[in-house]
Amino acid sequence: MMALSGSIMLLRATLRSLGVFGIILAVAFFGLLMWLVVSLPGLLTRTRRAVNYVIELMLITVLSAGVSWSHVRRRLTGQVGTDEVDN
Repeated sequence: MMALSGSIMLLRATLRSLGVFGIILAVAFFGLLMWLVVSLPGLLTRTRRAVNYVIELMLITVLSAGVSWSHVRRRLTGQVGTDEVDN
């Protein structure tokens, strides 16, 4: 149950920070990067376990980029992102 709530929190923070288009771009970028890593001759991806590790690594990098993007944007631009609250 704790892992589910943590995953939902990370997904929500990533969605708010990057948006849908940003998530698509991040998945495409990190997917291509993982494809490059998998195509290297030294890495064995014949087993299902190795492929799962590569996919999990891609998802972790997308989520970590999404969670940290608002902090990076604030440091670069000085603008603070806030949530809109409807009255």
